[in-house]
Amino acid sequence: MAGAVDPRLSPDRLRALGLSRDPFAPPEEAAALFRNTALDMLCRALWSRIEAGTRLQLVKGEPGSGKTAFALRLAQEAPAGVRLTALRARRNTGIGVLLARLAGFSAATEVHTLAVQAAAAVFRTLRQGRQPVLLIDDADRLADPVLRMLLRFQRAVAAQGRGELCTVLLGEKALEARLAAFDPALLPAETFYSHQLRPLSRQDALDYLAFRYRSAGGDRLPLSARRLARLAERAGGLPGRLDALAREALARRRWWG
Repeated sequence: MAGAVDPRLSPDRLRALGLSRDPFAPPEEAAALFRNTALDMLCRALWSRIEAGTRLQLVKGEPGSGKTAFALRLAQEAPAGVRLTALRARRNTGIGVLLARLAGFSAATEVHTLAVQAAAAVFRTLRQGRQPVLLIDDADRLADPVLRMLLRFQRAVAAQGRGELCTVLLGEKALEARLAAFDPALLPAETFYSHQLRPLSRQDALDYLAFRYRSAGGDRLPLSARRLARLAERAGGLPGRLDALAREALARRRWWG
């Protein structure tokens, strides 16, 4: 199609920019994760509630709000006293997959057996003085029956009186309404807390772009202040949208060799 731009940054273009990798690809390591005051506060609040034994926490946000990057941060910065089991849900992720991960990649396939093994692993962790935490990114992909079975499993663990399996779900805003429609006995209000991933401010959006570029080995984004301001405005403070727009802007530049 005429005028179309390849959104990818080729190796030649990356070299011309002095970059070691695509600066706006999904982050894979802690050094590439953007931090600001709001994200720091959210991270502390979440771990504080886990320490207090909150059974289920939801981190909600619209597409592109940085949920997966925040999940990576949680996974890489878990306190020493936490045993974290992290996964990214798919449309076909069933309760067996969640239980198998809690059990330590069990080879069993029958749900009851997996539940027994997962519970044993959770109680073993609690006896060791550590807090078991299940972290699920893209949790909105889980079907309602899977979510209900997970909540039943958590309730059964808590009923033993030995501690809680704390779960953190990251997903789109509609997930909260789905959870609210469940039987209140499955999710008592005092065991649940919801957090909101909010869009970046205009200044944080500009800082985000500069940080992501530097984290890939760059010096200064080769875009004018006016162009950067327009990108920040168009993205509406959403990191995923900022990444896409900034990559497109770099792909359109014609100054490299």
